[in-house]
Amino acid sequence: MKKIINLLLVFCVNISLLSQISFTDIERQQRIFKDMKVLSHDTLMGRKSASIYEWKAGNYIINELENLKTNKCNITYLQDYNSFRFAFTIKNPKNNKKDTTADIIAYIDNKAPFSIIIGAHYDHVGYEIYDSTKGQYLIYNGADDNASGTVGLLELTRYLSYGFLTNFNYIICFWGSEELGMYGSAYFCQKILPNINVPDIILYINYDMIGRLGYKKNILTVYGTATAKNLKSIVPDKLDTVKINKLPMAFPFSDHTYFYANNISYLYFTTGLPKTYHTLIDEINLINFNGILFTIKLTEQILSELKPEELYFKKIKLHHYIFTGVKYILQ
Repeated sequence: MKKIINLLLVFCVNISLLSQISFTDIERQQRIFKDMKVLSHDTLMGRKSASIYEWKAGNYIINELENLKTNKCNITYLQDYNSFRFAFTIKNPKNNKKDTTADIIAYIDNKAPFSIIIGAHYDHVGYEIYDSTKGQYLIYNGADDNASGTVGLLELTRYLSYGFLTNFNYIICFWGSEELGMYGSAYFCQKILPNINVPDIILYINYDMIGRLGYKKNILTVYGTATAKNLKSIVPDKLDTVKINKLPMAFPFSDHTYFYANNISYLYFTTGLPKTYHTLIDEINLINFNGILFTIKLTEQILSELKPEELYFKKIKLHHYIFTGVKYILQ
C-alpha cells in the first residue's frame, strides 16, 4: 500500500509540474510557433470574417484561455458574463446577409485601481475557389495579418495570467470580423464597454501585423504616442538593435479606432505593411518569431514603467476616426 501511495504522490507531482509553464525565450518562442502553426494552417481556410472558420479559430483561442483558467491562473470571464465568447449578429455588407461573428474576451483581475485593454483581431480574408470540380482553393492564411498579433496576444496573456505585472487589471480581447469593417471592436465599444464594471480604463494596446520585423529595416512602429500625456516618453527610441518608430497617431484602419473615439488613449504595435499583405504568400515561412517575442517583451517593459497618474487622454486635433461597421451590428 505504501508503494502505491508513493507512486500516486509522484504522479500528482508530475501533473502539477505539467500545469506550470516557463517563460524563457526559447519556450515562449516554441509556444508562439505552435499557436502560429494552428492559426495560419490551411485547415482554417484563411479564418474568413463571420465564417465557420473564424469560429474554429476562436475555438482554439478559447481552449488556450480555458487551459489557463483550469490551471488556476488569474484569468476568468469578464465580470457578469459566463463565457469567453461574445457572439453577435451582423449584416454582411458584401452580401447583405445576416452572419454571426464573435469577440473572445477574458479578464485578469489584479484588484488594481486602473485597467488596460489589450486586443488583436483573429480573422482574415478567407479563400477563393479555383476549381469547384476538384474542391481546390486559394487560401489566404494571413500569418502576419493577423495570426501574428493573435499569437502575440495569447503569449502575453499567459504571462499576465501567471501573476506578472499586477499594477493593472487587463481586459484581453480577440476581435472578430475586423476585415469586414472592425466589427469586433465596434461591438465591444458600442455594447460592452458602456456596461462593464471594472476600474478606470486608461489605455488600449493594439497588436496588428507584428510578424515581419526586419522585412525592410529593423524597425517596429508604435502609433498613438501622442494620445496621452507622457505616453511618448515611456516608449523607448531603441531597444536592443531595434529602432522604435514612434508616431503620434494612426489612421482609422485597425481596432484602436473605436477606443480613441471613446476617449481612450492607445498604443498600436505593428511591423508595417509588406507587399505580402492580403496575398497568398502571407505564410508562416516569412514570420519573424524573434520579432513577435520582441514586441511582447517591449509591451511588458512599457507596462512595467507605466504610471497611470501621469497618463491623461489627449484629443489630437487632426486625429482621424470613423465609425465603420456600427450600423451593421444587429445584436
